[in-house]
Amino acid sequence: MRFLTFSLALLFISFIGLSAQDVRDVELATTKDKIIVTYNLFGKKNKDYQVDLLFKKPDGSEIRPKALTGDIGKKVQSGKGKSIVWDLYKDIDELSGSIEPIIKVQEPIQKPVSNAQKVSTKKFNRKKNNTIRTVYKIAWGKTRVSANQNSLAYDRKKGLETGFGVRWNAAKSFYIQPELLYKKHVYKQDVAGANQEINLHTNKLHYVKGQLMFGISPFNGGLYFNAGPYASHMFAARRKIQTNTDSNTINLFETGNPFDKLDYGYSLGASLDLNRGGFVFGFLFSEGLNNIIDNEAYTDVITNNSLELKNRSYNFYVTFGF
Repeated sequence: MRFLTFSLALLFISFIGLSAQDVRDVELATTKDKIIVTYNLFGKKNKDYQVDLLFKKPDGSEIRPKALTGDIGKKVQSGKGKSIVWDLYKDIDELSGSIEPIIKVQEPIQKPVSNAQKVSTKKFNRKKNNTIRTVYKIAWGKTRVSANQNSLAYDRKKGLETGFGVRWNAAKSFYIQPELLYKKHVYKQDVAGANQEINLHTNKLHYVKGQLMFGISPFNGGLYFNAGPYASHMFAARRKIQTNTDSNTINLFETGNPFDKLDYGYSLGASLDLNRGGFVFGFLFSEGLNNIIDNEAYTDVITNNSLELKNRSYNFYVTFGF
């Protein structure tokens, strides 16, 4: 979770002629969505007091919060280390400027007592509280293809994805993240050459990839389950051919590309999310749903025009939000 920082103006007040019961040492702390007021209550032992909290703004207006927990309300006894927690966004959507806590104690004190501590709340804004953020993503792992024929002839190779996205934290435990990525998909293929010589084809396919990811967290702790569709367009393809005696690389876009330029499918995975997208580490499995081979052009490998290859990848990734 993202903790906000605040500039605190502390004014120390000397209390003269204190009554038999009083509030002292009022301090304020904040998290991303809560304000915590701590204080010491001096009074008679084993006696209950009515404690109320309000906040005063610079223009003289008052905020009377309702979503309060802790040492508040009736039956608060004297002692040190008292605290009141205000769940800010259950009462308001936005807060700016400075606020001053006012603690009222009744029975018998009626006079409001406070210290002059003020807290700047410029960043207390639900609409701006990490609801939408830009993310940079980089993924690395293994890529290959699944085949309906001679599947043992296709080996995994290192692949890469990188690009940017926009994360919308639609709810506390749910987000939507469209992404625009560069994707390098690589796989190796064993091909029978003339006179049984070793003939390896390493295909490097380059895509522009659009992906829409959804994340849901059924538990606390930042663990998300992720899923979403993708579509990608191939803009370059190269093949490295290795034999017993030679090795060369060809540009498939210049020699007759045997691949369909469109690839689409789905991704599934899980991630550990810190700070609502500030930093994410995760794993994704992606699989294509369409045949990426143009069989009429791929005559060097098949003769029956029925080969089907579908992209598949296994990637670890990190994203950085800002």
